[in-house]
Amino acid sequence: MKKIRYIKKIGAAAAIIIVVLTAYILAIVPVIVAEDPIAAGDPVYISDVTVTLTATDDISGVAHTYYSVDPKTVPPVWTEYKDPFVVSGIGSHKIFYYSVDNAGNEEAVQTMSFIIENKDITPPKTTCTLDGELKI
Repeated sequence: MKKIRYIKKIGAAAAIIIVVLTAYILAIVPVIVAEDPIAAGDPVYISDVTVTLTATDDISGVAHTYYSVDPKTVPPVWTEYKDPFVVSGIGSHKIFYYSVDNAGNEEAVQTMSFIIENKDITPPKTTCTLDGELKI
């Protein structure tokens, strides 16, 4: 049994809410992945994928946007979004992202999943054929 603890502060100094989540892992459960990725609903690409995040807030404006690609930790390690980024590597990928406005309101974490399948990395083969009468 493994204990996991996650603490997150939400709100401004006048009204701070501290969320403490404690979970106990009793067993590791195997993940079942659909055989057909398209049936699972995730888009399938055969190339690297460029990810662009666009946040809007009509009242106070967007202060920051954060993302995490295929996080391996809880909570994820967040990177502040500045420019589109590329995700590569064959397999399933999941982008986690959220934004914070200038009033301090934090959006719930959103996700986008997709799959990169084996891409064609073999160059074409060109042959040259000459046709005509040769000088003897």
